[in-house]
Amino acid sequence: IPGVFAFTYHRNTGAAFSLLHNVPMGVQLLLNVAILVVFLMLLRPQLGTRLGAAAMTLIVGGAVGNIIDRLTRHYVVDFLDVHLIRDGISYRWPIFNLADIFIVVGVALMAILLVKTEFARPPVHEGRS
Repeated sequence: IPGVFAFTYHRNTGAAFSLLHNVPMGVQLLLNVAILVVFLMLLRPQLGTRLGAAAMTLIVGGAVGNIIDRLTRHYVVDFLDVHLIRDGISYRWPIFNLADIFIVVGVALMAILLVKTEFARPPVHEGRS
């Protein structure tokens, strides 16, 4: 779609949005796995709900997809290029892939669940002595 969207082949050798592109792949993989493990540990209580399970499935699926690319290709293939050209000025979002969408949607669902859970708790009143 001219001026809005294009399929653009991009080799992402870094982390999200090509950050850490000079960091060795082994360090990037360890960082990805560590973040995933910490995320799973922190959100474990939420995994018993349907929304929590769906969110974690999206996050883990997206992360595994990107890790497979890194292990097999040594980079992640990004191809979704969203941009807006208005009055000769180009506004671009970093090129991304479907795995990135899964991760972002999963994190958004988990945030909704955490906020919903927090607001469902009764307020805590501190007693005066």
